[in-house]
Amino acid sequence: SAFIRDSYKLSGGEVIRVLNVGFYEFEPNIRGTNSRSIIEWSVAYYPTVFPFMYHYILHPSPARFFASTAKTLAQLLKGAEVVLDKDSELMSGTINSINIKDLIKDLVFNTELIDYKVDRVRINLGRGRSTPVFYGTAEYVTETENINLFNTLLDVAEFFGVGKNKALGFGFVKITQRNIKKPETVRVPTILRD
Repeated sequence: SAFIRDSYKLSGGEVIRVLNVGFYEFEPNIRGTNSRSIIEWSVAYYPTVFPFMYHYILHPSPARFFASTAKTLAQLLKGAEVVLDKDSELMSGTINSINIKDLIKDLVFNTELIDYKVDRVRINLGRGRSTPVFYGTAEYVTETENINLFNTLLDVAEFFGVGKNKALGFGFVKITQRNIKKPETVRVPTILRD
């Protein structure tokens, strides 16, 4: 294990135990080939609500799904103590922040909601308070070259939930399908100029 401590307490009070950590170096694709994969995936949503700009989003928005899971992943990794082995040289330190915004923007831009069936209800929270939520199923398709990050985000969503009021039990999701299609390497067309 690369972590010095094997368990961490999150800001929300949850305690997680680190079982395994893997690191790899990312090399951008510069050979003019397309190595992106297409992933068809489905989610079963239990009562969930996504916040956005002081509004409640009551449908399975891919943008809100990835924003929520990325925020949870960043909170999970912030403050983690790591020891890395690079070319037989040990390096140690603490992760102060993580910036995966560009990767998340790529996932959001390259993900479409194919179909969804949801119901919307209001849940009584007691003391005269209630909140609107949705529940149901959704099917998505995503094109990405970073399958590891994509799978990590789905795992984070399934383990920690998504959206608002997770401490009240909202936002539980179950990933019901992950179908990764690795297309044959396709030559990227060259733009001809006059």
